[in-house]
Amino acid sequence: MIENKKFKKGQIISNEGDFELWMYYIVSGRVGIYGGYNTEHRVVLSVNERCSFFGELGFLESLPRYGTSVALEDTEVEIITHDNFTEFFNAKPQRIMAIMSSLSAKVRDMYRLYMSSCNTIDEYLEAEQSGKKKSQGLMKRMHMFSYASKRINEKSKEFLN
Repeated sequence: MIENKKFKKGQIISNEGDFELWMYYIVSGRVGIYGGYNTEHRVVLSVNERCSFFGELGFLESLPRYGTSVALEDTEVEIITHDNFTEFFNAKPQRIMAIMSSLSAKVRDMYRLYMSSCNTIDEYLEAEQSGKKKSQGLMKRMHMFSYASKRINEKSKEFLN
């Protein structure tokens, strides 16, 4: 049986680092995924709309959540577990394309983020070599990428130990 759950705007759905063996399908509302949610280095990783999934990476790989999910407006989700996975997709086979599109979009977003971090490093190295002052924006991006990298490494080590 598939469980539905409702969240109020601003309510945390799951926390970065939580280990949960389920993913979510958004029936209504919107959900933001944040890295470093309760820190000064908070970064929006994604915004998920109605009829999309989140938490599927951790669910499929049995890994902790890489971000904190927050209801951006009143939101209703369906909770998909290993036990009801087949039932969920058999009920509406078109959801298979939806999850594939969701995973593809996440890969594309990760590639953009990777390229952005490479460009930031290039900009930093150019400033270093030329002796130019590093802009506040550049330094903020450097700190954001550094923080994200450290958090991912910490969470991976915690899970593997």
